Amino acid sequence: MSNLKNSAKPCVSMYVWAIVERERGWGQRVDGYVCSEIMDVGQKYVDKAMSGRSRIGPVPDYYVSYEYTGKRMIELTKLSKSKGNPGIYFMD
Repeated sequence: MSNLKNSAKPCVSMYVWAIVERERGWGQRVDGYVCSEIMDVGQKYVDKAMSGRSRIGPVPDYYVSYEYTGKRMIELTKLSKSKGNPGIYFMD
C-alpha cells in the first residue's frame, strides 16, 4: 500500500451561484459560476450585479441572472479570482 499515491486534488468548500444567460429566441444556458467561501460575500456580489434592474416593464431581449445552487466542494485549479471583488471567484 505504500506505493499508492494520493491523487486527490485540493478542494475548498464554496457557495455557488450559476450565471444564467437568457436570450430571446435562443433560450437559456449556464454561462459559468460565481463562487465564495462566505455566503454573505457571494450574496452581496450577486445583489450588486442585479441592482438597478427593473422587474417592471418589458423583458429585454438579453439578460443575465444568478441562481444559487448550494454549497459544494470545488477543485482549486478550477477557480479564478475576481479582480476588484475580494472573496469572489469564477468558474467555467
